[in-house]
Amino acid sequence: MAKEKAKKQRKERDTPLSERQIRFIAEYMRTGNGAASAVAAGYSDKTPAAQARRLLKNPLIAKRMRELTNSFVSSKVADVREILEFLTSAMRGEVLEPLQVNYKIEMVKPPVKTRVSAAKEILKRYPTDEMSKAQIRKILADARLSEAKAKQLEENGHDVDDSLASVLSKIKSADEKTTK
Repeated sequence: MAKEKAKKQRKERDTPLSERQIRFIAEYMRTGNGAASAVAAGYSDKTPAAQARRLLKNPLIAKRMRELTNSFVSSKVADVREILEFLTSAMRGEVLEPLQVNYKIEMVKPPVKTRVSAAKEILKRYPTDEMSKAQIRKILADARLSEAKAKQLEENGHDVDDSLASVLSKIKSADEKTTK
């Protein structure tokens, strides 16, 4: 009877999570401690670790935790565009930084050294010289070559472990011949 009442209450709230599950999520997101979060949410303190494992395996709880994490990350963490815009404004001297002058704090443009450093950081993300472009092409070519070799081994039915075992056995037999 109690389970039916709880199900009915969940449907009325239009959420598939119970109040205790919501409290568990909030506590777990705050502390990262499953057992302590289960007890704080109102679950039994006899087997809190097992209860936390069950809760964390629940797909609805995992989904809600991902949603909360994604919303937090998206609003709190700078994306690439924001970082590049900041570096550009620092390079141009548009951002001001505090400088103490005679017991007074004044906001001044960043020194040339800081502006040059910002310009270098921008250039790292957009290589323009031929040497950098050649290095990138070489890295990409090496990656493609490695992928092609791995694909060829897979297609020919060779496994990397089998190839390694074959090489090791040849080395071992060569060692045995030299020791005799």
